[in-house]
Amino acid sequence: MQRSGKVFVVAIALFFIVGGSLIASPNLISSPQRQATAGQLWSDADRFIDPRDWADMEFDRWFGLVSFDTVRMARLGFATSFNGLYLALSYSGNAWNIPGHIFNEQQIGAGFFAAPRNGRFYTITPWFPAGGSVPDNSVSVLIGVADMGFRLSYSSTHWSRRIDDLFTFGGQFYRSSREEIGSINPELAWGMARELVPGRGIRPHVYIDLDFARDNHRVEQYTAVTLEVVDRVNRSNNSLTLNFTAAMGGFSILRQNGFDLGVDLWYTLSLPMYNNYFNYIDAAGNQRVGSGYRGRFSATGPNANEFTEIRQHLHAVTPYLYAFWEGEGITLAAELGLGMGFGGRRTTEMALRTGTSTLVNNGWERAESFFSLEPTLGLGMQWAVVPERFFLNAGGIVQFGGVSFESAENTEYNDGARVEGSGFRSVNRMFYDANTALSVGVTFQITPNVGVQANSGVEAGNVANFFGSLTSFSEILATIRF
Repeated sequence: MQRSGKVFVVAIALFFIVGGSLIASPNLISSPQRQATAGQLWSDADRFIDPRDWADMEFDRWFGLVSFDTVRMARLGFATSFNGLYLALSYSGNAWNIPGHIFNEQQIGAGFFAAPRNGRFYTITPWFPAGGSVPDNSVSVLIGVADMGFRLSYSSTHWSRRIDDLFTFGGQFYRSSREEIGSINPELAWGMARELVPGRGIRPHVYIDLDFARDNHRVEQYTAVTLEVVDRVNRSNNSLTLNFTAAMGGFSILRQNGFDLGVDLWYTLSLPMYNNYFNYIDAAGNQRVGSGYRGRFSATGPNANEFTEIRQHLHAVTPYLYAFWEGEGITLAAELGLGMGFGGRRTTEMALRTGTSTLVNNGWERAESFFSLEPTLGLGMQWAVVPERFFLNAGGIVQFGGVSFESAENTEYNDGARVEGSGFRSVNRMFYDANTALSVGVTFQITPNVGVQANSGVEAGNVANFFGSLTSFSEILATIRF
Protein backbone atom coordinates (compact mmCIF):
# COMPACT_ATOMS: atom_id res chain seq x y z
CA MET A 1 0.00 0.00 0.00
CA GLN A 2 1.07 3.57 -0.57
CA ARG A 3 0.74 6.78 1.36
CA SER A 4 -0.31 9.76 -0.74
CA GLY A 5 -0.83 13.46 -0.01
CA LYS A 6 -4.21 15.19 -0.15
CA VAL A 7 -5.33 18.62 -1.25
CA PHE A 8 -8.35 18.88 1.04
CA VAL A 9 -6.50 20.98 3.63
CA VAL A 10 -5.65 23.47 0.88
CA ALA A 11 -9.33 23.61 0.01
CA ILE A 12 -10.24 24.17 3.66
CA ALA A 13 -7.79 27.08 3.87
CA LEU A 14 -9.34 28.67 0.81
CA PHE A 15 -12.78 28.01 2.24
CA PHE A 16 -12.09 30.39 5.11
CA ILE A 17 -10.70 33.05 2.77
CA VAL A 18 -13.55 33.21 0.28
CA GLY A 19 -16.39 32.34 2.64
CA GLY A 20 -17.33 28.98 1.23
CA SER A 21 -16.31 29.00 -2.44
CA LEU A 22 -13.86 26.17 -3.01
CA ILE A 23 -11.55 25.93 -5.99
CA ALA A 24 -12.85 23.82 -8.83
CA SER A 25 -11.25 20.59 -10.05
CA PRO A 26 -12.22 17.65 -12.25
CA ASN A 27 -14.35 14.99 -10.59
CA LEU A 28 -11.71 12.26 -10.69
CA ILE A 29 -12.18 8.72 -9.45
CA SER A 30 -11.53 8.33 -5.72
CA SER A 31 -11.73 4.72 -4.61
CA PRO A 32 -13.82 3.59 -1.61
CA GLN A 33 -10.57 2.36 0.00
CA ARG A 34 -9.02 5.82 -0.31
CA GLN A 35 -12.17 7.49 1.04
CA ALA A 36 -12.51 5.02 3.94
CA THR A 37 -8.91 5.66 5.04
CA ALA A 38 -9.28 9.47 4.96
CA GLY A 39 -7.25 9.69 1.76
CA GLN A 40 -4.21 7.96 3.25
CA LEU A 41 -4.14 4.53 1.57
CA TRP A 42 -4.61 4.56 -2.18
CA SER A 43 -5.53 1.60 -4.38
CA ASP A 44 -4.94 0.94 -8.08
CA ALA A 45 -8.31 2.60 -8.75
CA ASP A 46 -6.63 5.87 -7.71
CA ARG A 47 -3.15 5.26 -9.09
CA PHE A 48 -4.12 4.37 -12.65
CA ILE A 49 -5.08 7.98 -13.51
CA ASP A 50 -2.59 9.82 -11.27
CA PRO A 51 0.29 11.73 -13.01
CA ARG A 52 2.85 10.16 -10.63
CA ASP A 53 1.48 6.87 -9.33
CA TRP A 54 0.64 5.35 -12.73
CA ALA A 55 4.19 3.92 -12.68
CA ASP A 56 3.18 1.63 -9.76
CA MET A 57 0.44 -0.11 -11.77
CA GLU A 58 0.94 -3.84 -12.41
CA PHE A 59 -0.96 -5.71 -15.13
CA ASP A 60 -0.12 -7.78 -18.21
CA ARG A 61 -2.39 -6.25 -20.85
CA TRP A 62 -4.98 -3.92 -19.33
CA PHE A 63 -6.70 -2.69 -16.17
CA GLY A 64 -10.34 -1.63 -15.80
CA LEU A 65 -12.82 -0.49 -13.16
CA VAL A 66 -16.47 0.41 -12.73
CA SER A 67 -18.11 2.15 -9.77
CA PHE A 68 -21.52 3.47 -8.70
CA ASP A 69 -22.52 5.53 -5.67
CA THR A 70 -25.67 6.72 -3.92
CA VAL A 71 -25.68 10.08 -5.74
CA ARG A 72 -26.18 8.26 -9.08
CA MET A 73 -22.63 8.92 -10.22
CA ALA A 74 -21.06 6.29 -12.46
CA ARG A 75 -17.28 5.95 -12.77
CA LEU A 76 -15.40 4.03 -15.43
CA GLY A 77 -11.68 3.56 -15.93
CA PHE A 78 -9.31 1.80 -18.32
CA ALA A 79 -5.51 1.59 -18.60
CA THR A 80 -3.06 -0.20 -20.84
CA SER A 81 0.58 0.06 -21.92
CA PHE A 82 2.45 -0.58 -25.15
CA ASN A 83 5.89 0.23 -26.56
CA GLY A 84 6.97 1.96 -23.34
CA LEU A 85 3.86 4.18 -23.33
CA TYR A 86 1.20 4.12 -20.58
CA LEU A 87 -2.34 5.22 -21.49
CA ALA A 88 -5.30 5.64 -19.11
CA LEU A 89 -8.84 6.93 -19.58
CA SER A 90 -11.45 7.72 -16.94
CA TYR A 91 -15.02 8.96 -16.82
CA SER A 92 -17.11 10.11 -13.88
CA GLY A 93 -20.61 11.44 -14.27
CA ASN A 94 -24.36 11.27 -14.23
CA ALA A 95 -24.76 11.71 -18.03
CA TRP A 96 -27.72 13.95 -18.94
CA ASN A 97 -29.08 14.59 -15.48
CA ILE A 98 -31.04 17.75 -16.30
CA PRO A 99 -34.19 19.31 -14.76
CA GLY A 100 -37.40 18.51 -16.60
CA HIS A 101 -39.76 21.02 -18.18
CA ILE A 102 -43.20 20.59 -19.75
CA PHE A 103 -44.97 22.82 -22.26
CA ASN A 104 -47.81 22.67 -24.76
CA GLU A 105 -47.77 24.25 -28.22
CA GLN A 106 -51.04 26.18 -28.42
CA GLN A 107 -52.61 29.58 -28.89
CA ILE A 108 -51.76 31.92 -26.01
CA GLY A 109 -52.19 35.58 -25.12
CA ALA A 110 -55.98 35.98 -25.39
CA GLY A 111 -56.81 39.29 -23.68
CA PHE A 112 -53.14 40.30 -23.64
CA PHE A 113 -52.29 40.65 -27.33
CA ALA A 114 -54.71 42.09 -29.87
CA ALA A 115 -55.27 38.53 -31.06
CA PRO A 116 -54.09 35.16 -29.69
CA ARG A 117 -50.76 33.91 -31.02
CA ASN A 118 -49.17 30.50 -31.38
CA GLY A 119 -46.63 29.84 -28.64
CA ARG A 120 -45.58 27.67 -25.73
CA PHE A 121 -47.60 27.32 -22.54
CA TYR A 122 -45.29 26.04 -19.78
CA THR A 123 -46.79 23.97 -16.98
CA ILE A 124 -43.39 23.03 -15.51
CA THR A 125 -40.91 25.89 -15.09
CA PRO A 126 -38.70 26.76 -18.06
CA TRP A 127 -36.19 28.22 -15.58
CA PHE A 128 -33.66 26.23 -13.61
CA PRO A 129 -35.46 25.12 -10.41
CA ALA A 130 -34.09 26.08 -7.01
CA GLY A 131 -32.10 23.15 -5.68
CA GLY A 132 -32.22 21.38 -9.04
CA SER A 133 -29.48 18.97 -10.06
CA VAL A 134 -27.20 19.53 -13.04
CA PRO A 135 -25.30 17.17 -15.31
CA ASP A 136 -21.90 16.47 -13.73
CA ASN A 137 -19.39 14.81 -16.03
CA SER A 138 -15.59 14.52 -16.08
CA VAL A 139 -13.31 12.90 -18.65
CA SER A 140 -9.55 12.44 -18.19
CA VAL A 141 -6.75 11.12 -20.39
CA LEU A 142 -3.35 10.27 -18.90
CA ILE A 143 -0.19 9.55 -20.85
CA GLY A 144 2.81 8.17 -18.97
CA VAL A 145 6.20 8.24 -20.62
CA ALA A 146 9.84 8.77 -19.60
CA ASP A 147 9.04 8.69 -15.85
CA MET A 148 6.50 11.49 -16.21
CA GLY A 149 2.73 11.65 -16.39
CA PHE A 150 0.66 14.15 -18.40
CA ARG A 151 -3.06 14.31 -17.72
CA LEU A 152 -5.67 16.35 -19.55
CA SER A 153 -9.09 16.56 -17.91
CA TYR A 154 -12.37 18.17 -18.83
CA SER A 155 -15.15 18.56 -16.28
CA SER A 156 -18.56 20.15 -16.76
CA THR A 157 -21.60 20.87 -14.61
CA HIS A 158 -22.87 23.26 -17.26
CA TRP A 159 -26.62 23.45 -17.93
CA SER A 160 -28.24 25.83 -20.41
CA ARG A 161 -31.65 26.42 -21.95
CA ARG A 162 -32.44 28.84 -24.76
CA ILE A 163 -35.99 29.63 -25.87
CA ASP A 164 -36.46 31.77 -28.97
CA ASP A 165 -40.22 31.27 -29.36
CA LEU A 166 -43.10 33.16 -27.82
CA PHE A 167 -44.02 31.53 -24.50
CA THR A 168 -45.88 32.17 -21.28
CA PHE A 169 -45.21 31.13 -17.71
CA GLY A 170 -46.60 32.40 -14.41
CA GLY A 171 -49.02 34.78 -16.15
CA GLN A 172 -46.21 36.62 -17.98
CA PHE A 173 -45.39 36.61 -21.70
CA TYR A 174 -41.87 36.36 -23.12
CA ARG A 175 -40.28 36.59 -26.56
CA SER A 176 -37.09 34.77 -25.55
CA SER A 177 -35.13 33.41 -22.61
CA ARG A 178 -31.50 32.42 -22.09
CA GLU A 179 -30.28 30.76 -18.90
CA GLU A 180 -27.04 29.06 -17.84
CA ILE A 181 -25.79 27.56 -14.61
CA GLY A 182 -22.80 25.42 -13.61
CA SER A 183 -19.19 25.46 -14.73
CA ILE A 184 -16.78 24.22 -17.40
CA ASN A 185 -13.41 23.23 -16.03
CA PRO A 186 -10.44 22.07 -18.17
CA GLU A 187 -7.29 21.01 -16.29
CA LEU A 188 -3.73 20.11 -17.27
CA ALA A 189 -1.68 18.10 -14.76
CA TRP A 190 1.94 16.97 -14.75
CA GLY A 191 3.78 14.70 -12.34
CA MET A 192 7.14 13.02 -11.84
CA ALA A 193 6.87 9.24 -11.54
CA ARG A 194 10.35 8.64 -10.08
CA GLU A 195 12.09 10.12 -7.05
CA LEU A 196 14.42 13.01 -7.81
CA VAL A 197 16.35 12.08 -4.65
CA PRO A 198 16.64 8.27 -4.72
CA GLY A 199 15.64 6.70 -1.43
CA ARG A 200 14.31 10.00 -0.10
CA GLY A 201 11.60 11.11 -2.45
CA ILE A 202 10.55 14.42 -4.04
CA ARG A 203 8.22 13.65 -6.93
CA PRO A 204 6.80 17.08 -7.87
CA HIS A 205 3.38 17.53 -9.46
CA VAL A 206 1.65 20.60 -10.91
CA TYR A 207 -1.99 21.36 -11.80
CA ILE A 208 -3.34 24.24 -13.90
CA ASP A 209 -7.04 24.66 -14.50
CA LEU A 210 -9.57 27.24 -15.65
CA ASP A 211 -13.03 27.38 -14.09
CA PHE A 212 -15.59 29.02 -16.38
CA ALA A 213 -18.46 29.46 -13.91
CA ARG A 214 -21.82 30.39 -15.42
CA ASP A 215 -24.84 31.70 -13.55
CA ASN A 216 -26.99 33.99 -15.66
CA HIS A 217 -30.58 34.50 -16.80
CA ARG A 218 -31.75 37.00 -19.41
CA VAL A 219 -35.25 37.38 -20.88
CA GLU A 220 -37.11 39.51 -23.39
CA GLN A 221 -40.44 40.17 -21.70
CA TYR A 222 -43.61 41.80 -23.03
CA THR A 223 -45.02 44.63 -20.93
CA ALA A 224 -48.75 45.02 -20.40
CA VAL A 225 -50.79 47.58 -22.38
CA THR A 226 -47.96 48.86 -24.64
CA LEU A 227 -46.68 45.34 -25.47
CA GLU A 228 -43.16 46.77 -25.46
CA VAL A 229 -40.38 44.16 -25.29
CA VAL A 230 -37.98 44.77 -22.39
CA ASP A 231 -34.53 43.13 -22.39
CA ARG A 232 -34.15 42.15 -18.73
CA VAL A 233 -31.13 40.71 -16.95
CA ASN A 234 -32.52 38.75 -14.00
CA ARG A 235 -29.01 37.79 -12.87
CA SER A 236 -25.49 37.74 -14.27
CA ASN A 237 -22.97 36.13 -11.91
CA ASN A 238 -20.41 34.72 -14.35
CA SER A 239 -16.76 34.35 -13.43
CA LEU A 240 -13.49 32.97 -14.74
CA THR A 241 -11.02 31.61 -12.20
CA LEU A 242 -7.43 30.60 -12.88
CA ASN A 243 -6.17 27.97 -10.43
CA PHE A 244 -2.56 26.86 -10.10
CA THR A 245 -1.37 24.17 -7.68
CA ALA A 246 2.18 22.86 -7.17
CA ALA A 247 3.38 20.24 -4.68
CA MET A 248 6.81 18.96 -3.69
CA GLY A 249 5.80 15.30 -3.73
CA GLY A 250 7.09 14.18 -0.34
CA PHE A 251 10.55 13.96 1.21
CA SER A 252 11.40 11.13 3.62
CA ILE A 253 13.24 12.01 6.80
CA LEU A 254 13.43 8.36 7.89
CA ARG A 255 12.77 5.10 6.03
CA GLN A 256 13.39 1.88 7.93
CA ASN A 257 11.72 -1.54 8.35
CA GLY A 258 8.47 -0.55 6.62
CA PHE A 259 8.31 2.81 8.39
CA ASP A 260 8.38 6.10 6.50
CA LEU A 261 8.40 9.55 8.14
CA GLY A 262 8.51 12.61 5.92
CA VAL A 263 7.31 16.06 4.95
CA ASP A 264 5.48 17.56 2.01
CA LEU A 265 4.47 21.03 0.82
CA TRP A 266 1.54 22.27 -1.31
CA TYR A 267 0.85 25.70 -2.77
CA THR A 268 -2.33 26.91 -4.51
CA LEU A 269 -3.06 30.21 -6.26
CA SER A 270 -6.59 31.20 -7.24
CA LEU A 271 -7.42 34.29 -9.33
CA PRO A 272 -11.18 34.90 -9.82
CA MET A 273 -12.27 37.43 -12.47
CA TYR A 274 -15.73 38.78 -13.35
CA ASN A 275 -17.36 40.11 -16.52
CA ASN A 276 -21.15 40.45 -16.40
CA TYR A 277 -24.20 42.11 -17.89
CA PHE A 278 -26.50 44.54 -16.06
CA ASN A 279 -29.62 46.66 -16.59
CA TYR A 280 -29.67 50.47 -16.69
CA ILE A 281 -32.07 53.24 -17.71
CA ASP A 282 -30.90 55.41 -20.61
CA ALA A 283 -31.44 59.16 -21.05
CA ALA A 284 -34.79 58.50 -22.77
CA GLY A 285 -36.05 56.44 -19.84
CA ASN A 286 -35.73 53.08 -21.60
CA GLN A 287 -34.29 50.00 -19.96
CA ARG A 288 -31.07 48.82 -21.60
CA VAL A 289 -28.39 46.18 -21.06
CA GLY A 290 -24.78 47.09 -20.32
CA SER A 291 -21.72 44.84 -20.27
CA GLY A 292 -18.22 44.64 -18.84
CA TYR A 293 -19.28 44.79 -15.18
CA ARG A 294 -16.55 43.33 -12.92
CA GLY A 295 -18.92 42.06 -10.25
CA ARG A 296 -22.16 40.11 -9.78
CA PHE A 297 -25.56 41.52 -10.78
CA SER A 298 -29.07 40.54 -9.66
CA ALA A 299 -32.39 42.20 -10.44
CA THR A 300 -34.07 40.63 -7.40
CA GLY A 301 -33.27 39.80 -3.80
CA PRO A 302 -31.78 41.86 -0.95
CA ASN A 303 -28.96 43.23 -3.18
CA ALA A 304 -31.12 43.93 -6.23
CA ASN A 305 -29.67 46.43 -8.71
CA GLU A 306 -26.64 47.08 -6.52
CA PHE A 307 -23.19 47.32 -8.11
CA THR A 308 -20.05 46.13 -6.33
CA GLU A 309 -16.93 45.39 -8.35
CA ILE A 310 -14.68 42.62 -6.98
CA ARG A 311 -10.94 42.03 -7.45
CA GLN A 312 -9.18 39.34 -5.46
CA HIS A 313 -6.22 36.97 -5.26
CA LEU A 314 -6.20 33.91 -3.02
CA HIS A 315 -3.29 31.76 -1.86
CA ALA A 316 -2.93 28.61 0.23
CA VAL A 317 0.27 27.09 1.59
CA THR A 318 0.09 23.74 3.38
CA PRO A 319 3.10 21.99 4.91
CA TYR A 320 2.56 18.35 5.86
CA LEU A 321 4.16 15.89 8.26
CA TYR A 322 3.31 12.32 7.32
CA ALA A 323 4.02 8.84 8.70
CA PHE A 324 3.47 5.41 7.15
CA TRP A 325 4.04 1.92 8.54
CA GLU A 326 3.34 -1.50 7.06
CA GLY A 327 3.61 -4.56 9.28
CA GLU A 328 2.26 -8.09 9.53
CA GLY A 329 -1.33 -7.73 8.31
CA ILE A 330 -1.62 -4.08 9.36
CA THR A 331 -0.95 -0.85 7.47
CA LEU A 332 -1.14 2.51 9.23
CA ALA A 333 -0.82 6.03 7.82
CA ALA A 334 -1.20 9.54 9.20
CA GLU A 335 -0.82 13.02 7.80
CA LEU A 336 -0.85 16.32 9.68
CA GLY A 337 -1.41 19.37 7.52
CA LEU A 338 -1.10 22.98 8.61
CA GLY A 339 -3.46 24.71 6.21
CA MET A 340 -2.59 28.39 5.82
CA GLY A 341 -4.59 30.65 3.54
CA PHE A 342 -3.95 34.30 2.72
CA GLY A 343 -4.89 36.82 0.08
CA GLY A 344 -6.52 40.11 -0.70
CA ARG A 345 -9.81 41.40 -2.00
CA ARG A 346 -10.96 44.85 -3.06
CA THR A 347 -14.70 45.54 -3.25
CA THR A 348 -15.94 48.82 -4.66
CA GLU A 349 -19.54 50.00 -4.42
CA MET A 350 -20.54 51.76 -7.63
CA ALA A 351 -23.49 53.52 -9.24
CA LEU A 352 -24.58 54.41 -12.76
CA ARG A 353 -24.32 57.98 -13.92
CA THR A 354 -27.88 59.09 -14.70
CA GLY A 355 -28.97 58.09 -18.19
CA THR A 356 -25.69 56.30 -19.03
CA SER A 357 -24.11 52.85 -18.72
CA THR A 358 -21.01 54.33 -17.04
CA LEU A 359 -20.23 52.99 -13.57
CA VAL A 360 -18.43 55.25 -11.09
CA ASN A 361 -17.34 54.78 -7.47
CA ASN A 362 -20.27 55.60 -5.24
CA GLY A 363 -20.28 54.28 -1.69
CA TRP A 364 -17.61 52.34 0.15
CA GLU A 365 -14.43 50.85 -1.23
CA ARG A 366 -12.99 48.13 0.97
CA ALA A 367 -9.41 46.82 0.54
CA GLU A 368 -9.17 43.62 2.60
CA SER A 369 -6.32 41.29 3.49
CA PHE A 370 -6.82 37.80 4.96
CA PHE A 371 -4.96 35.10 6.81
CA SER A 372 -6.43 31.79 7.96
CA LEU A 373 -4.99 28.79 9.75
CA GLU A 374 -6.45 25.31 10.28
CA PRO A 375 -4.43 22.25 11.32
CA THR A 376 -5.97 18.98 10.15
CA LEU A 377 -5.02 15.38 10.90
CA GLY A 378 -5.87 12.46 8.62
CA LEU A 379 -5.61 8.89 9.92
CA GLY A 380 -5.89 5.68 7.91
CA MET A 381 -5.67 1.97 8.68
CA GLN A 382 -5.99 -1.26 6.73
CA TRP A 383 -6.24 -4.68 8.42
CA ALA A 384 -5.75 -7.83 6.36
CA VAL A 385 -8.47 -9.97 7.97
CA VAL A 386 -7.76 -12.68 5.40
CA PRO A 387 -4.27 -12.07 3.98
CA GLU A 388 -4.26 -11.03 0.32
CA ARG A 389 -8.05 -11.54 0.19
CA PHE A 390 -10.20 -9.53 2.57
CA PHE A 391 -9.23 -6.17 4.11
CA LEU A 392 -10.97 -3.88 6.58
CA ASN A 393 -10.37 -0.16 5.93
CA ALA A 394 -10.90 2.60 8.49
CA GLY A 395 -9.98 6.22 8.81
CA GLY A 396 -10.73 9.52 10.41
CA ILE A 397 -10.23 13.25 9.92
CA VAL A 398 -9.68 15.59 12.85
CA GLN A 399 -9.99 19.32 12.18
CA PHE A 400 -8.59 21.02 15.27
CA GLY A 401 -10.47 24.24 14.71
CA GLY A 402 -9.28 27.29 12.88
CA VAL A 403 -8.70 31.01 13.05
CA SER A 404 -9.11 33.70 10.45
CA PHE A 405 -7.75 37.25 10.66
CA GLU A 406 -9.00 40.04 8.43
CA SER A 407 -8.07 43.71 8.21
CA ALA A 408 -9.50 46.29 5.81
CA GLU A 409 -8.95 49.87 4.72
CA ASN A 410 -12.29 51.58 4.08
CA THR A 411 -12.84 54.69 1.96
CA GLU A 412 -16.10 56.37 0.93
CA TYR A 413 -16.80 57.83 -2.54
CA ASN A 414 -19.56 60.09 -3.82
CA ASP A 415 -20.23 60.14 -7.58
CA GLY A 416 -16.63 59.18 -8.34
CA ALA A 417 -14.99 61.57 -5.87
CA ARG A 418 -13.39 60.50 -2.60
CA VAL A 419 -15.09 61.82 0.53
CA GLU A 420 -12.46 63.62 2.56
CA GLY A 421 -11.93 62.22 6.07
CA SER A 422 -14.00 59.10 5.41
CA GLY A 423 -11.14 56.61 5.59
CA PHE A 424 -10.81 54.19 8.50
CA ARG A 425 -9.33 50.76 9.24
CA SER A 426 -11.34 47.77 10.50
CA VAL A 427 -10.17 44.46 11.98
CA ASN A 428 -12.07 41.18 12.28
CA ARG A 429 -11.13 37.94 14.09
CA MET A 430 -12.98 34.65 13.57
CA PHE A 431 -12.56 31.31 15.35
CA TYR A 432 -13.94 27.96 14.17
CA ASP A 433 -14.93 24.81 16.05
CA ALA A 434 -13.11 21.50 15.88
CA ASN A 435 -14.70 18.70 13.84
CA THR A 436 -14.19 14.98 13.32
CA ALA A 437 -15.27 12.49 10.67
CA LEU A 438 -15.10 8.68 10.77
CA SER A 439 -15.18 6.28 7.82
CA VAL A 440 -14.97 2.51 7.33
CA GLY A 441 -15.07 0.14 4.38
CA VAL A 442 -13.83 -3.13 2.92
CA THR A 443 -11.57 -4.33 0.11
CA PHE A 444 -12.24 -7.86 -1.18
CA GLN A 445 -9.76 -9.35 -3.64
CA ILE A 446 -11.94 -12.13 -5.08
CA THR A 447 -9.16 -13.44 -7.30
CA PRO A 448 -5.72 -12.00 -8.14
CA ASN A 449 -7.40 -10.35 -11.15
CA VAL A 450 -10.79 -9.28 -9.72
CA GLY A 451 -11.42 -7.05 -6.71
CA VAL A 452 -14.29 -5.21 -5.03
CA GLN A 453 -14.23 -2.21 -2.67
CA ALA A 454 -17.05 -0.61 -0.65
CA ASN A 455 -17.69 2.10 1.92
CA SER A 456 -20.10 1.28 4.70
CA GLY A 457 -21.06 1.45 8.30
CA VAL A 458 -20.92 5.09 9.48
CA GLU A 459 -24.12 6.90 10.40
CA ALA A 460 -24.82 10.46 11.50
CA GLY A 461 -22.77 11.47 14.52
CA ASN A 462 -19.83 9.22 13.55
CA VAL A 463 -21.69 6.16 14.87
CA ALA A 464 -20.13 2.96 13.47
CA ASN A 465 -22.58 0.37 12.13
CA PHE A 466 -20.26 -1.70 9.98
CA PHE A 467 -22.39 -4.82 10.08
CA GLY A 468 -25.51 -2.99 8.91
CA SER A 469 -27.39 -3.87 5.76
CA LEU A 470 -26.01 -3.54 2.24
CA THR A 471 -28.11 -0.41 1.79
CA SER A 472 -25.66 1.43 4.03
CA PHE A 473 -22.99 1.18 1.32
CA SER A 474 -22.32 4.62 -0.12
CA GLU A 475 -20.19 3.36 -3.02
CA ILE A 476 -19.15 0.06 -4.58
CA LEU A 477 -16.22 -0.25 -6.99
CA ALA A 478 -15.02 -3.30 -8.94
CA THR A 479 -11.60 -3.71 -10.58
CA ILE A 480 -10.32 -6.22 -13.11
CA ARG A 481 -6.92 -6.77 -14.69
CA PHE A 482 -5.40 -9.11 -17.27
